[in-house]
This record gives sequence, C-alpha cells and structure tokens, in this order.
Amino acid sequence: MSYIDRWASFVPVWFGSTFEFTKDADYFVLIQPLLKWLHLFANPVPYLGRMLSVRGVLVQLYHFLVLLSYTSFVYRVYWQLFHPSYVAQLIIMVGAVLLYTLAIVRIWTLNKFGRELQELRLFFKDRTYGEHCGWAHQNRAAVYRRWNWTIITLMLGSIINHFVFIGTNWHNPEFRLQFRGVTVTPTIVRTIIEFCSCYIALGLFVSSSLIHVTLELFQTELKILVHSFKQALDTEQQRELEAHNAHIAYKLFCEQFYANIRRHTHLLQMFSKFARMLNLFGMFVYYGTLVIMTCTCFFVMHHQFSSTVVSFVVFAVCLMIDTLLFCKRIDNINELHNSVGDIVYSGYWPALLRLADRGLSKNDQRSFRRSILIVLQRCQQPLGLGYGEFGSLSMHRFVTFERKNIYSAQFKMCHQQKRNVVQLLFRRYITFTDQSDYFALYRTLATISAIHYDAHCWFDRTLWIVYRFLPILVNVSYFYKAYRIIIHPEDNTSAAVIVASIWGFTEGTLRIAIIELWYDKLCSIMSFLNDRTYRQQDALVRQQRAALFAANNRIQLVLVTTMLTIAAWFMTTQLFNRDAFMLQINGHVVESASVQIVYGLLCNVWGMIYVLSFAIFYIIMNILQLEMSILLDGIASVQSTVIDRAGRQIATLEATGHSTQMKQQVFWDILQPELNRHISRHVNLLDNLKEFSTIVGPFSFVQYYGTFALIADCGLILAMEGLSTNGMIYLIFVTVLVFQSFIICRGIEKINDLNEAIGHALYAGFNWPELLQYNVRFRAQYVTARHTLMLVIGRSQKGFQCSYGGLGGISMERFAQLMQKSYSLLTILLQFVK
Repeated sequence: MSYIDRWASFVPVWFGSTFEFTKDADYFVLIQPLLKWLHLFANPVPYLGRMLSVRGVLVQLYHFLVLLSYTSFVYRVYWQLFHPSYVAQLIIMVGAVLLYTLAIVRIWTLNKFGRELQELRLFFKDRTYGEHCGWAHQNRAAVYRRWNWTIITLMLGSIINHFVFIGTNWHNPEFRLQFRGVTVTPTIVRTIIEFCSCYIALGLFVSSSLIHVTLELFQTELKILVHSFKQALDTEQQRELEAHNAHIAYKLFCEQFYANIRRHTHLLQMFSKFARMLNLFGMFVYYGTLVIMTCTCFFVMHHQFSSTVVSFVVFAVCLMIDTLLFCKRIDNINELHNSVGDIVYSGYWPALLRLADRGLSKNDQRSFRRSILIVLQRCQQPLGLGYGEFGSLSMHRFVTFERKNIYSAQFKMCHQQKRNVVQLLFRRYITFTDQSDYFALYRTLATISAIHYDAHCWFDRTLWIVYRFLPILVNVSYFYKAYRIIIHPEDNTSAAVIVASIWGFTEGTLRIAIIELWYDKLCSIMSFLNDRTYRQQDALVRQQRAALFAANNRIQLVLVTTMLTIAAWFMTTQLFNRDAFMLQINGHVVESASVQIVYGLLCNVWGMIYVLSFAIFYIIMNILQLEMSILLDGIASVQSTVIDRAGRQIATLEATGHSTQMKQQVFWDILQPELNRHISRHVNLLDNLKEFSTIVGPFSFVQYYGTFALIADCGLILAMEGLSTNGMIYLIFVTVLVFQSFIICRGIEKINDLNEAIGHALYAGFNWPELLQYNVRFRAQYVTARHTLMLVIGRSQKGFQCSYGGLGGISMERFAQLMQKSYSLLTILLQFVK
C-alpha cells in the first residue's frame, strides 16, 4: 500500500513539473533522459575499464544485443547475395539494414554535436528577452506544454507500434536471427532480437523530436522578435516619442531598436551553430526517408496489405510526416527571418525620416541608416539550411557548371575539324548581325517536324494540312493496336511499348495544340527578344548576344542530329524486329517493306515533335536569362555611369564659374534618364515574362505528367528486356525526358534568381543614402528617384510565378518530385507484371 501511496504522491508532482511552465522550466525536460540511452551507444571504450562493475557489464551487454540484431540483418543480406533465393526478401533485408544504419548515424550525429546541443538548451532556457511581455510568455508556455504532450504521445505510440510489430511478425522468418540461411529456433533468442530492435524506433524518435523541438523554439523566438519589432512601431509608442524632442525620442527609439537587433544577432549566432548539425542531419532525413520509404512500400506490396504490414504502414506514415514537418519548419524560420527585414524597411525607415523632419542630426541619421542597411542585407540572405552538401542550390550550380564545361569541351574537340564546312552550310545561323533572328532556325525545323508553318496561300495551307495529318494517322494506328491488345492480349513487353508510344504521341499532340493556341503570344515574345536596342552599342553585350545566338542554333542542330541518329537506330534495330512498331491491319502485319519504312519514318516525326516543341521554350528561357543578366549588369553600373558623366559636366561648369545648384541640376538631369532607361527595360521584361508564364504553365503541366508516365513505362520495358541494343533506345529517350524537365525547372529558378538580384544590386550596389540627399529646390526629383528605387526593389522581391496549370510551381523541388513519382509508378508497374 505504501508503494501505491508513493506513486500517488509522485504522479501529481511529476505532472506539475512537466506541464507547468515556470521560470526555470526546461524545454528538453523529457528529451534529456531519453538522450542518456543514446549516449550509451556513443562510445563503449570508457566502459571497458569498468568491465568488472555492474554498470560496465550491463552497458557492454546492451551494446552486444543491439549490434547482434544489426549484424544479423547484415549477415542475412550477405548470405542472400551469394545464395539468391527470392529478390523480394533481399530488398526487404537491405531496407532493414539501411533503417538500422540510419538510426545509428542519427545517434552518432547527436553525440557528435552534444556540446552544441547543451549550448542551445541553456540559450532557450534563458528567457530574459521579452519576459515582461504577456504575449511572449503565452507563446513560450504553449510551445512547452504542446511539445511535452506530443513527446509523451509519440513515445507511447512508438512503444505500441513496436509491440504490434512483435505480435504481427512473430512467425515471420524474415525478421528472425539466421545462421547460414537457417533460422535460429530458441524463443528466448527471438524475443531478445526483436525487442532490441526497439533501439531503432528510440533512435529515430528521439533524434527527430530533438530537432523538431529546436526548430520550433527558433520559430517561436523569431515570432517574439517580430512581435517586438512591430510593437515598437505601434501608435502608442509613436505618440510617446512625439511627446519628447528629437534627440530624446531618437535615444528611446534606438534603445528599443538595438535591443531587438542584439536579440536577432544572438539568434543568428546560435542558429549558425545549430545549422552545422542540421545540415548533416537534414541530409540523413531526406535521403534516408527516400530509400526507406521505397523499401517499406515494396514490403507492403509484397505482403499485400495483411496484418503483417500494419506496423510498417504506421512507421511509413510517421516517417513522411516527420520529413514534411522538418521541411515546413525550415521554411517558416526563413519566412520569419525575411519578415524582420521587411518590418525594418517598411517601419523603421519611415520613422527615421519623421525624426529627420523634426531636426535629427545627420550623424545620428547616418548611424541609424547604416544599422538598417546591415539588418536588411543580412535578412535578404536566406539562412544556410539544406540537405548538407547535397542541397538543391549547391547541386543546381554544380550541375550547371558541369553542363557548361562538358558542352564547351564537346564543341572544342570538333570545332577545328568542321569549322569551314559548318560556316559554309550554316553561315546564316552562326554569323550574328544586328538583323539576326534568334528563332530563324527554329522556324525552319518546326515546319519540317509538323509543329507550325505560316502558310502564304491556300495551296501551301492545303499541303501543310495533309503533311501534318500523316503523323496523326500514325497515332490513330497505335490506338487501334491498343484496342487489339485489349481484345486479344499479347505479351507484356508489346503492351508496354504500345502504351508508351500512345502516351508519347498524345503528349506531342497536346504540345502542338498549346503552341498553336498561343502562337500569337509566342510571336510577340519572339519579336520583343529580337529587339536588341537596349545597350546595343555595348561591345560586351553584343558579344554575349552573339555567343548565345550561336549556342542556341548549335544546340538545335545537335538535337536534330541526335534524333536522326536515334531514328536510324530505331529503323535498323526495332522496326522490323517487333510487331508492335509495324503497321497492322486486323491484327496482321502489312508485308510491304516500303510501307513499313514510310510508317517508321512517320513514327520518328513524333520524336522530332517531342524534342523541337520543347526547344522553343528552351531558347526563350535562354534569351530571357541573358537579357536579365545584361539588365543586372547595367543596373549595377548605374552609380559609376552617373558619377562619371556628371563629373565631366561638373568639371566644365566649375571652369566657367557656375553655382553649386547648377551642379546638382546636372546630377539629377543625368540620374533620372539613366534610371528610366534600365527600369523601362525591367518593366518590359517582366511583362513578357508574365505572358510567357501563361504559355509555359500549360506546356509544363503536359510535360510533367507525360514525362512522369513515360519514364516509368520506358523503365518497365528496360526491366523486362534488359540493357541490350534494343533497350538502349529507351534509355536514351528517358535521358532526353529527364534532361528536358531539368532544363525547364532550372531555367525558371535561374530567371527568378536574376530578378531578385536586380533589386539587390539596385539597393546595395547604388549608394543612394549618400547620393540622394534631400534638397528643397530639387524635391520633385528627389521624391521621383526614391519612389522609382522603392518600386523596382519591391517588384524584384516578388518572384516570377509559373505553375503547372495551377497544380504546383515550376522549381527544382518539382523536378525531384517528378523523379520520385516516376520511380514509384515504375515500382507499382513492376509489381503488377510480377
């Protein structure tokens, strides 16, 4: 009874200390005891000296049992590699080994950064900042209670899921200890092995909880900081400042501002320490989840949704939610970090101007203005978060760098041998002049590949309709083949080939329909891009445009050459060796070889359509990127241009003895036209980008889902046929599909980066605090210039919005999702075939 009484008195005390938020409350009060279990696995060497002690023996026994379970799965994989029995079991064992390895690596990561975690714990425990704010206390208390409840709930769920796993897989030989392919039968051994596997759940659960709690705390502290920034600008605070003179008001204003800046600096310093662990941990979360989810889904499909897979389904759902929350919290932290800069710019800058109107000294204005600029520059830079060295930004730049270098190397090797021949045959498409058309070669190739033709009379239009109708008849014939397969089933390979062909031909038809439907807009965009009057006299700009003109045309010729090579390969290796590619009538192949050759050539026209319909968007994106970079370079040189021109004219005025006001007039007369020239170009580019987005959105929607299915279908054909001479054509086609999707996603992101860089260059590259000094006589010019700068900077912060028909933005994240979905669909198709 005394034992029950002790528990009855302990529970209320524990409950109050766990869920009551006090001054000394520790956010990690529940995670810290769990970390001790993980520290046991950190380094067993210190316990070797205490082997004779009870603690040393227990620790070594714990290490042995956990590693025994891990070693058993590794040995099982090794045994099945040399004694293959069933591929599904091998994949399941590989997934289990990877899951164990991921848990151990996560535990190693936490142990490696133990000192940084202790510093973070002490940092968040110090809540002196905002301690008198009821709103801040309420938010911190809500986070404290919510996470303690969440950890307790997840811990209980993890334990329940573990017992479900033991109960449903007790008789499953795949999770028993084996030696030389024979299952070890003693029940005690089986119980120990399965029970020690809970270390996986403990390692994954504790490590994820720790990272999520830390991210949530950073998010909460940033929210409190943003609230404090806003609170200093509310109406009551402004009225209080207006009651004092300018110097005292400035002192009070700076006291609040610099207190918030110090907190912001401390948060960034702690986050930089946390980011060293987060980058490494994020890489394990992302790629570990990707691999383990694949193996888990394979296990679920292998056992066909029986009671055996219940614990695995729950685990997979938790793993996906964990990764989703991980990415979401990082985005929230970056958004709050950016909002600090927005508040400083939109709130504190006007407040400084009001103090300046009340007579604040220029030295004080300059000091405060520099502080604002420092905050803005820091907030414009996103926090260094990502999947380690494999983050999208680093990989995008690396891939772009490699692509450019490989591209240059290929053309340098063949440039010397074929230079004269190419110049004679394609001088029009290589030599760049002021009248050169970026899209002249494309128009010719589009006519050949039945994409678009501007007919001049009814006879031309009639011939064009007849020519375009021939590939459509080929598409209809493949639908007829699919109908015959449904009625009279054939082998799986033929069915996959026909389905892939129908899907590709249909996607090509939709691509042509999109181009024809919005061809007037495309013509308008092409006319705008061919207008090269902006910075036309600049030799460097002319050289860049000439290089892009030649590069675009070379790429188109390389694409056509590649497709002709693939067509020849198809005609010699595929057409006459497989009935699925031949013209059939009533299920019988037409015997005429000439008819089959014509039919095969018309099939290859669809390959040209598929590639060249994308080429127009690739060319437009390349030119837009170049024009944006030219504009960026022009805006970055505004200050030097204005100062040089004004200096020459002012020197002339000083020689003639003109007044200072005349010198200022010269400066404003030069500045405003120079700004207007660049800004009008920026506006025109953004207008055409908006028109371009209405076309590339539907096109990318068709491409996304078409590529998604075609990659899976071609992968299925390769899996059934193997990598042979017949299968290489599918591998090349998949490579083209992936390359197209990568280019369009990377191109849109690069345009957005250039647009954002324009605003940054105008803000940070132009010394507007010193050059734009207020003067009563030139008040109109001063206001106009500042408004112009603010409009351009504000517009540059808004990214170029382009989406897959409203179902998701075009980005490298979408490209990664495309690869994952294609792989998932391929896995499902392979399962159906088996």
